[in-house]
Amino acid sequence: EEWRERTDQLRKKEKRDSAIEHALIEAPQSFWSRAIRTYQFAERGNWQQADQLAQGLVREAPGEPFIRDLADAIRNRGPLPSLDRLPIEQF
Repeated sequence: EEWRERTDQLRKKEKRDSAIEHALIEAPQSFWSRAIRTYQFAERGNWQQADQLAQGLVREAPGEPFIRDLADAIRNRGPLPSLDRLPIEQF
């Protein structure tokens, strides 16, 4: 049971990572690709660049929960939301 759960988690992470990579390559200017790049800037500690991109994303989609949480985390230099929350079906 434990191994099955771990395998499922790894498959889910690999599927998410693959979708992210595909989005960045196939549609680098799409909304979600820009959100991913914003996340990556913040993850690397480039808060100023991340904040600039996040502000644009919030203006574009103020009701998107992941984007709101990402922008708040960047503004507060806090923990970033989980990438598992990305709506990969929209990529």
